[in-house]
Amino acid sequence: MSKQKGNMTENLLGEILSSQAPEADPAPAKMTKAAKTASVYMTADQHAALERIAQELETNKHAVMQLAIRHFIEDYNSGAYKPQALYKKVYF
Repeated sequence: MSKQKGNMTENLLGEILSSQAPEADPAPAKMTKAAKTASVYMTADQHAALERIAQELETNKHAVMQLAIRHFIEDYNSGAYKPQALYKKVYF
């Protein structure tokens, strides 16, 4: 693994684990904004990849999904994605 990839993995793992700390992830009742749940359908391959990533990072699937969603929203809001490049509908 290259040094850059190793640092990215360490940063990612640190972010996931710190997001699970009680002070960083308060219970929904203590959040200033109402938290809502959302179900996500995925293919068997996507689910297996999610489980593998969670195991490699020694965390759970929920933390990996939260991180992925947070990063996608930050990237989208920063202009990293061009609307015409995104699918309007996603089909499996």
